[in-house]
Amino acid sequence: MRHRCLFGCILFVGSMIAAYVIFALWPPRRPANVPREAVFVATAKIGWWEYCSLEPIRRSVYCRLFFTDGRVAREDEFLPYDGGAAVTSDELHIDQRTHYADSSRIILRNGRVLLPKSVYNDQKKFLNSWEPFPPGLRRTWTASEK
Repeated sequence: MRHRCLFGCILFVGSMIAAYVIFALWPPRRPANVPREAVFVATAKIGWWEYCSLEPIRRSVYCRLFFTDGRVAREDEFLPYDGGAAVTSDELHIDQRTHYADSSRIILRNGRVLLPKSVYNDQKKFLNSWEPFPPGLRRTWTASEK
């Protein structure tokens, strides 16, 4: 009886790990309306496509987030949470493996966090309440950084 329970537990945990690996490593088929440059960001329960582009004249970042079926979840100008300089084209690389992204937060590979302009103050207040702040994400910006 004990061996059967142990085998069942191992089988369950193994299947959960396999499901996560499959979901994280093989994103769903990209819908036709999602830009080819969009990246799939997998989270613990769901995932979505994120596409950001730099508007060079205003030095603004515009992002569109798509549900897996292609519906637009959010479309907005995104601002750096850290209050620092505008995001450059060298920095504009979305972190696909982060655990901290959601529809109101885009995480870049360098740790910078982008927030939608339309809900910036609310989201900034929310992130300011995080203690401890997640390692790898940048809360502040200094002029010496690019």
